[in-house]
Amino acid sequence: MKNLNLEHLWQSEKIELGSNFSNLMKKLIARKEESEWREQIEKKPKLRLYKKLKSKLILEEYVLELDREQRRHLTMLRGGTNKLRIETGRWSNESECARVCNVCLCCETEDERHFLLRCPRYVKERIEMFEKIRNEVEGELEYIENMNEEWQLQFLIGVGWKRKRKEIRKIVMEYIKKAYEIRNKYIK
Repeated sequence: MKNLNLEHLWQSEKIELGSNFSNLMKKLIARKEESEWREQIEKKPKLRLYKKLKSKLILEEYVLELDREQRRHLTMLRGGTNKLRIETGRWSNESECARVCNVCLCCETEDERHFLLRCPRYVKERIEMFEKIRNEVEGELEYIENMNEEWQLQFLIGVGWKRKRKEIRKIVMEYIKKAYEIRNKYIK
């Protein structure tokens, strides 16, 4: 209770235990855990994208929806533990600007944004993904291709679109699988 700033209740011994107290304790513990979680992720530069995608300490829907392999790929992409140059270059202490994409050779850092939204090697697959998403949402939002990249990342691998979230996630996972297959042909 001291860690939750409630030691005065313990010392006074005038607290009535019941469902209200229990609910209060659960909320305060959850709030403290989330605060500590935020502090920890802020200290880790490799979680630069994760910090943008995840704002609450809750179980993400995709963990329950996707199969093991898809869940692994999405978690690795969101959490910065993938095989993109932004991560593998970190292992060998390369400067971030030296971690360029070896798939398209365009001198742009191969990070999650480049992999999902920019790399010209995956343009056909990306167009196909956006087309499938447009068909799925049937005019409920403007063209995703015209939105800013922060929103696109949130839409594709973050909080998603309230309606059709599960369907869109499956489309995105198809793209990720195809893009990784292409990438693996270029990267040995």
